[in-house]
Amino acid sequence: MGKYSDKLINKYIMGFPIDNVEELENDKDFMIEAIDKSCDYRLYNLCSDEVKKDYSFVKYLVLKYNNNLDFICNVVNYYMDNSKDEFSCFELVAIMEFLTKRDKEKYMHYRMKGFSLYYIKRLQIESAKKTFDDQEFIDKLGMGFLLIYEEYNHSKLVLDFFAKKIIDGIFDENNIDLEFMLHENFDNPNRLNEIGINNYMISFISNYDSMLADYLFVHIDLMRDLRKRIDYIINNWERYELKNEREKYELMFEKVHEYLIDKDSLIDETTFIYYLGKKLGVLDKIMKYDLFYMSSLDDIFSDDNNEFFNEIIKISFEDRIHLNNVKKIMIDTLFSRINKETVLKNRIIKINFKEKRNK
Repeated sequence: MGKYSDKLINKYIMGFPIDNVEELENDKDFMIEAIDKSCDYRLYNLCSDEVKKDYSFVKYLVLKYNNNLDFICNVVNYYMDNSKDEFSCFELVAIMEFLTKRDKEKYMHYRMKGFSLYYIKRLQIESAKKTFDDQEFIDKLGMGFLLIYEEYNHSKLVLDFFAKKIIDGIFDENNIDLEFMLHENFDNPNRLNEIGINNYMISFISNYDSMLADYLFVHIDLMRDLRKRIDYIINNWERYELKNEREKYELMFEKVHEYLIDKDSLIDETTFIYYLGKKLGVLDKIMKYDLFYMSSLDDIFSDDNNEFFNEIIKISFEDRIHLNNVKKIMIDTLFSRINKETVLKNRIIKINFKEKRNK
């Protein structure tokens, strides 16, 4: 049974005169009962400004009319524009990110709001860390999930919101290319599967925030999006390797060209590349990725031509230098990993979570 009589609520819904109507419209309990009985969300427009800025009332409307995105977006936006309460804003954004997934524009709006709120909190955390003298404690704080947990542990919704945002923040703030990182750590995806993708993800995250890793260990579903990204990378492992291989050979052609373009040499760059490619055992790859390859280049490897090439190298001191330099360029480019500007705090660490929790 509600706080107010059905008779009074019916009079209000029907628009009959009521002496204390302004007082009722300033009472969230009355407005909730009126909206419940009438099933008319438009009664929201009659609410006082104070009621529209009441978080429990706003949350009630969002959950009740979750299929009416235009309406609840207006309700939430008005509240957030007029509220300074961090907790309620975090919860609302988390709810709205979930509810608006079927509407790309609205979803992106709340996703951006979420990241904005998250980075404001990250700045606060980094600022707070500067006040501590204990480096061991600062390292333990990591990305700050420990502080977030202490402040918002009464709301799993907010903790989950921050957990997912920090996972994204680890990659964004440290400029980490996940696909590149996995290929740097594993020669093939079988080794990753042997370790276990969930174990690897938690181990990786623990390098940045051990408290978050512990939380994710018991809320593994929060890493669903990260798991999907890794599954996609595994399924496209060969494609990446081929792309990486092609980029290496293209880079090698470019570097050799840049080196020889202003050099006075009796041997052209194509001959250098193909001659050394045969010596290095990568001739088939050179032929595969050389856009200018023609069958006539096979003459480079005839016995007569090899003898001619060797004679030039013996006679020309400069060409001997060029040969060694081109060989170094080819080895450095083709047999070394491509250097990317990325932070790779991604070593595989074996974590005994039971042991950690017993400490």
